[in-house]
Amino acid sequence: MDAAVAAALTAFVVEPGLTSPAGGGVALVRSGADGRVRAHDFFATIPGLGRPPGEEPAMVPLPVDYGAEVQIFHVGPASVGVPGMPAGLEHLHRRYGTLPLPLLVEPALDHARSGFEVAGNLPVTTALIAELLRQDPAVAAL
Repeated sequence: MDAAVAAALTAFVVEPGLTSPAGGGVALVRSGADGRVRAHDFFATIPGLGRPPGEEPAMVPLPVDYGAEVQIFHVGPASVGVPGMPAGLEHLHRRYGTLPLPLLVEPALDHARSGFEVAGNLPVTTALIAELLRQDPAVAAL
């Protein structure tokens, strides 16, 4: 589990388009001692929970051109959930980890501080995120 937590934390830095502390997840863990498999669900909570019945938060279509195809993303209040990833990784570490958490964070910190070669889809993902951030005037100003 130590390796899985360290890998997830490092992926937050080097593959932000695929994984993020602002996301959620599920972990299936098989015990080496008794062979039992346990599911740990730390997905994001449902957007709009607690709204009056029938009230739907706004969604805005945002087309993203990948060159070979255009994908429509939907952004707005209904697309935002409360992230479960930080609490989920902390839970997995507390329940199954053996190494201190600061040690598991070191590879991610090293990549964040030293940099890394940008490859694959990261430039496209970064452009997508920039466009998403420009949708809100207050965020765009920052």
